[in-house]
Amino acid sequence: SAGAVAQESAKLEEVIVTAQKREQNAMTVPITVDTFSSRDIEVTGAQDIKGVEAYIPGFEAGDGVTQVGLTIRGVSSSNLSSGGDPSVATFYDEDYVPQAASTVTFSDMARIEILKGPQGTLFGRNAAAGVVNMVPNQPGADLEGFVSARLGNYDLTRFEGMINAPLTDDLFMRANIYTNERDGYIQNVSPGGDDVGAEDNQAARIAFLWNITGATNLQVSYDYDKVDNAP
Repeated sequence: SAGAVAQESAKLEEVIVTAQKREQNAMTVPITVDTFSSRDIEVTGAQDIKGVEAYIPGFEAGDGVTQVGLTIRGVSSSNLSSGGDPSVATFYDEDYVPQAASTVTFSDMARIEILKGPQGTLFGRNAAAGVVNMVPNQPGADLEGFVSARLGNYDLTRFEGMINAPLTDDLFMRANIYTNERDGYIQNVSPGGDDVGAEDNQAARIAFLWNITGATNLQVSYDYDKVDNAP
């Protein structure tokens, strides 16, 4: 008797990163970089950088709502002033953001990259420990959108919506909105005081991308992020 054996070829998923200021396959980048994808954000429910630390070895984000102390490989900065340079640089959409803005909401985010080790050559003097690079989705040529909801205990209600539309053959628009509310887990008996752990934040973004030529494009975007969380 003769038998046939079916075999499937193994394929590695291609991971694109911008660890060297341009999009590359992570396998070709000579930098230690961990990637937290949009799928990871959806599965874990992470809504800011504090929700990533449990899944990235050697990375800690602390518990603060603002002025978080980011740590990579045990190196951090205790300087939380607005004029101080932290040891971990944070970038959002290729722009440097101060520590007070490092907890930007993960709304319609493509990925988060954690670059470990000194990155001063490409990212500046305050990247001695590494870089946190947050990359939102860019406008594209396809008409698409989504609406999502997440419900949980303590009356958690989280809603998100996005629409991407081509305005012309070369001009594209992408807009999204995000809201998150949750009751606190400890009741505050003080009059007018919020319950401990209560959450209330909203975020929105609109971006326009113009492909001027095959080698030149212009993107204009506006981001809104409001946090009104209890201690």
